Amino acid sequence: MHPTLEKSLLVPSRFSDERGRVDVAGLAEEIGLDQATLVKTLGTSRQTLSHQFGKAGRFTALRNREQREFWTKLDRVLTLLQALTDGERSQEEIRRWFRSPNRALAMERPIDLVQRREFEQLIQLLMDVLNAGQGG
Repeated sequence: MHPTLEKSLLVPSRFSDERGRVDVAGLAEEIGLDQATLVKTLGTSRQTLSHQFGKAGRFTALRNREQREFWTKLDRVLTLLQALTDGERSQEEIRRWFRSPNRALAMERPIDLVQRREFEQLIQLLMDVLNAGQGG
């Protein structure tokens, strides 16, 4: 493959697989989302979330469409963020980005958009930065 094309590829996420299953606990841990916050954000029971977190390091097929969409979009945001940093940012730096006010988001914190399930703005922001960095 031509090096320019290869550079444009995103590294596959380690928190989801080709069958659409997600490592819920791993993804939440990477970003710093705790179970109490997720119960409120997802509108699910502690028991359901605790069951999903109990499968840490394992991929879970999520039956609930809204939850599946939440985790898929969150995984996409993280994948784009890691692509911007060439995967060289620590977990702490990723968490700091999610928790810091962002000028491109009118000084909102990315984590606040996540908690309101407003992923489109985050995805668009990261895509714009990624495209600009590649001369697009």
